[in-house]
Amino acid sequence: MAKLNSFLPAGISARLEKIRSRYRDRWQGPQAPPERDVFSEKATLAIEVSGFCNLRCPMCSHPRMKRPKGFMEWELFKKIVHDASINNHSIASLHFFGEPLLWPHIVDGVALLARNRMFPRISTNGMLLTGSLARKLQDAGAKEIMVTIDTLRPEVYPKIRNGGDLSVVTKNIRDALAAAPDLTLCAQLMPSKYNKDETAEDFYKEFGSYSNFRVEPWFVIRMNKSASITDSYVHRPDEVDKRLCDKLFDRVDVLWDGTTVLCCLDAEGELVTGNMKENSISYSWLGPRAMELRKKILKGSWMELDACKQCAADHILMANESWRLTDPLKELPKDIEKLLDEIAMLDAYDATTDRWKRR
Repeated sequence: MAKLNSFLPAGISARLEKIRSRYRDRWQGPQAPPERDVFSEKATLAIEVSGFCNLRCPMCSHPRMKRPKGFMEWELFKKIVHDASINNHSIASLHFFGEPLLWPHIVDGVALLARNRMFPRISTNGMLLTGSLARKLQDAGAKEIMVTIDTLRPEVYPKIRNGGDLSVVTKNIRDALAAAPDLTLCAQLMPSKYNKDETAEDFYKEFGSYSNFRVEPWFVIRMNKSASITDSYVHRPDEVDKRLCDKLFDRVDVLWDGTTVLCCLDAEGELVTGNMKENSISYSWLGPRAMELRKKILKGSWMELDACKQCAADHILMANESWRLTDPLKELPKDIEKLLDEIAMLDAYDATTDRWKRR
């Protein structure tokens, strides 16, 4: 895939750098994620290898999800990995709205990624992460697994992870840590009204004797219905101006059937940008569908998109503070307004070269 300036209008890179700086400055403190481009010329992917899940967590959209569920076909997975490897895209994770360890090809999939120098994170609820499986994943090339445990209290766990068994998960974590010493296990600590007084130190006391263990506090609640268990980590869907949502410039999510979507919170797969059975990753990232969605959202028409209209997650990170929805809408920051103007100037997209023609 060509460099950014070769298929987008001149001057757009500088403006995107300003937006990136604003986005980066929003993250504060020791939990800040690594620096990254807001709108890189290379796509980062999350691959939903499994559309099925063995839990029914109340903050997650999966229990209410209406789209079909299934497993990704092995040949499709190989196609995605090949496309990513030859075009220098990256694969960040093997999960979306499902439990990846249910996928029958999970070990072979990790091995294929490792052979192509890609080491994505696996996020699992931990119910299936036995010591034996952890060792196989380590030997296949996995570097890091996140376990979404969120609490150490038996009376709290079922309220957060409905259908799971805390005793099974804690045993699996210990067995995995012992069996796979070169595999880092991260315990997720997502804040809720049930576990808000639990800290990372509690988890280190429980598992900290293992050098390959760490805790990852999860300080943003991600899912649409999360108000059912949270206090102040979400907003009402109708009170925030979504034009400055960072998900427009974050990554490409690939559903189990190959459909690609713009946002990692689009559980129903409505913000479609392409399909990996037919299109390239570059097309899904910078093609006409993706650009049209970005333009619609930046212009304030996100209310026409159900996935955006119903979203309650606080990802409005491209401004210095989350914007309250106003009537009329506030003026966009100047650099974002110019970016919108330049996106509107794009003419025709050539899918054979993954380039835009300029007007």
